[in-house]
Amino acid sequence: MIEQLSDEKYGSDAYAVQFRIDEHVAEGYTSKGFQQAEVYSTIVQLHVRWDGTAWHVMEGAAKDAKGNA
Repeated sequence: MIEQLSDEKYGSDAYAVQFRIDEHVAEGYTSKGFQQAEVYSTIVQLHVRWDGTAWHVMEGAAKDAKGNA
């Protein structure tokens, strides 16, 4: 998801960017015994600005897709 941010608050050429990272953990044995295969999902949200040459991260946050920080 990409959304342009307000010029008044963030300046020109500023955007909110959100993406999701899915990490697949294979099933197998660990020191705690057998572990089922699992998928961990993380949502990353960034506020970025384009200066005409490069992108700059102004602020960001991440949380798992289940809502935990």
